[in-house]
Amino acid sequence: MRHDKLLPSAACRKNKKRWQPTSRICLKKHSLLRFIIAGLALSPLAKAPNSFAGYSLDIKDQPDWMKIPMKWIEPKKPVPAHSWTGSLLSPSPSFPKGMWALEPYTVATVPTGNYDSHGNLIQHGGSQYDSLTSSWFFKGAPTDHLSVDITPAFSYSWTPQDGTANKNSHVGFDDLPFDLEYRFTDTYSPSISVVFGASAPTGAYNNLERAADGVGAGVWKLRYGFNGQFVEPFFKQAMRVRWWAVARTPLGDASLKNTTSYGTGEGFRGSAHPGSTGEEGIAVELGITKRWLFALDLYEDWGSTTNIRGTYSYGHNGCTQAQCAFSQNTGWSTAWSAAPAIEYAPNGVLGLIAGVQVTAAGHNTSRTLAPQIAVMYAW
Repeated sequence: MRHDKLLPSAACRKNKKRWQPTSRICLKKHSLLRFIIAGLALSPLAKAPNSFAGYSLDIKDQPDWMKIPMKWIEPKKPVPAHSWTGSLLSPSPSFPKGMWALEPYTVATVPTGNYDSHGNLIQHGGSQYDSLTSSWFFKGAPTDHLSVDITPAFSYSWTPQDGTANKNSHVGFDDLPFDLEYRFTDTYSPSISVVFGASAPTGAYNNLERAADGVGAGVWKLRYGFNGQFVEPFFKQAMRVRWWAVARTPLGDASLKNTTSYGTGEGFRGSAHPGSTGEEGIAVELGITKRWLFALDLYEDWGSTTNIRGTYSYGHNGCTQAQCAFSQNTGWSTAWSAAPAIEYAPNGVLGLIAGVQVTAAGHNTSRTLAPQIAVMYAW
């Protein structure tokens, strides 16, 4: 890097008068003083962020440009030190440099009905599948603002109402999501982060032995969104509020053959253009004691129309010709859900959370009950 020299005022005036370009920077003495004052004013930006879990934070000590522009989030007194696990669904901001975390989840999903296009609830029959998913969320921060994460997951499905073993699935590896996350603020809370990533089509979706084996989409998807959080005093404990929005956009069409995760059956040949999906929500964690917390996620899932085109061969899906054209548009779907949970965080590196996701309303979607448990370990 080139180091520019400082010239006295006379030399500056001389160069300026002759209109001669120079690689040197001309500064007056009081301009140098301004640089020193500005450097002192910005010095808080160089401070290391507070720890991930057990931290005490005074938001008023942050530079003005880093404050979330809402006066009501600024606490009138210091926030008590607290440990956190994180709610069931809300994403965390990008970690401080050198921090890594592993959080295995176990989720049981039980369908309890379907919402039609008008939002009316229809009690489910024997064709819906219960499922058990084990996911392993791994996240780390190679720099002070940038984090990377990946979430491998395995699923198993069955139909307890049907009672036939051949309806049960094999254990399948789901599509694999991975992300880069950048935090704009030097502090972990309050913070604003953006996320950009992808989902690899590693899950089985096509030419399946049984419908329950379908756990993938068959296409790459872009993942992008943002999240934020802040902390406030809550009586003698602390309260953390998070919000987020994320979308997933497919990058192509999925080739379909026979039984697929898109609902086609034997004898089908065609393709599907999956619609974009996403969710947005807000989460609140309330300290009961320094180690026990109540967490609540309120969120909406949505999905745009998926287009399926192709043909069925003779004798399949009621086809009485050599080939019968088939097309289907699934329509938009939405689901509004809540996920209450209890957190236990004995220290800043270990946490446990257990709760349940409940679908409260929606249209063109399933109503589900999903109890789950997770353990978080950070180092």
